[in-house]
Amino acid sequence: MFDTISHVLPELSGVSRSKSKTIEQFRVLQQSGMDSICYIPPFQMDNNNTWGEAVQKTVEKYSEDESFPAGLNLSAGHTLTLSPELLNDLMTGRALPLNETEFVLIDLSNTSLQVATTDFYNLAVAGYYPIILYPEKDERFQENPDLLYKLVKSGAYTLIDASSMIKSSKQQKKFIRALLNSQLVHMVGNYTKILLEEEHDRATVNEFVRKHSPKYGDYILTNLTNLLEGRAIQIEEPLRAEKKFLSSFFAKSKS
Repeated sequence: MFDTISHVLPELSGVSRSKSKTIEQFRVLQQSGMDSICYIPPFQMDNNNTWGEAVQKTVEKYSEDESFPAGLNLSAGHTLTLSPELLNDLMTGRALPLNETEFVLIDLSNTSLQVATTDFYNLAVAGYYPIILYPEKDERFQENPDLLYKLVKSGAYTLIDASSMIKSSKQQKKFIRALLNSQLVHMVGNYTKILLEEEHDRATVNEFVRKHSPKYGDYILTNLTNLLEGRAIQIEEPLRAEKKFLSSFFAKSKS
């Protein structure tokens, strides 16, 4: 199984967490069924310690450590935000796609969706495929899922946080169910967060996805692994979220 991990490793952040403790966490993840992990720290143009070369060196340093779990593959990528310089940053290697693919992970939380539409188009023209990170947490999509539908219809992909199906509120889970029913979820990631907490396991997440997307659940659960390993992924035509669900969600979330 292939997953992403976003918390910044000590070498990039200067945090006090020891390298040995981090390697022990990797060992726990491997024992939980992880074969490969793509490290996706936030890219910051004003901090060259987060640039592609630094991230790749950090990944190599861990992978080559004699105490690193044998057989666990660690690769590099970035969590990106949209900016006028992003294309140039990708082409020069300062910013990284996921594991040397053409897929780029985009955090839209502080970006205008109108800007996103234009920038996604420019990325596509340049040969990149944008993946929207954790759209289920974005209040703009919660209030108007049609905004997400339009981005997906235009070619964007989505990655849902596995922990959202365990730790979020009843109404947020209901929203995720609507996204699954509308074929607006393409991948699930960040299992690492729940696997490092003993009270949760990925079976709970997998059951949730398969229950609310019985026809495409298996594709959704394997798409991220296939994508990161260079294999084809299965994507279905998106649907608009049902208005019946939306009226119920808004009434309760605003009360």
